[in-house]
Amino acid sequence: MLLARSLVRAIANRALNPLWLAILRAVVARAARDRCYADATGGVVAGVVRAREAFTTPMLVRSAETLFAEFTRACAGGPAALAHIAGSGAVPVLDVLLRPREAAHWWQTVAEAARDVLAAYRAAHASD
Repeated sequence: MLLARSLVRAIANRALNPLWLAILRAVVARAARDRCYADATGGVVAGVVRAREAFTTPMLVRSAETLFAEFTRACAGGPAALAHIAGSGAVPVLDVLLRPREAAHWWQTVAEAARDVLAAYRAAHASD
């Protein structure tokens, strides 16, 4: 549930919607062709599978491959796609400049959630 809460806190920043949607598309595409990945990622987000199942080396490698493939696919679109990516990246910068207090609060809540996930992960692996 800590990981699910962390995800919810991260996606609360609507200025980063293009990034969240790209990640979601990549994860869903991977899950559509990889049943083990689908079970682990979907179960963790739903809170019915322990997060440590998503943090195994094979699962992290699959996630990295998936995100790299999505980035490569986006870049293959040529200059227009790269301009879109750059434009999407400018939105969070503008958001921070226009709403610094809200942006700082978002960073703080995401950092706190990440700290909680890391502490739980360490506690779960303390006996390993």
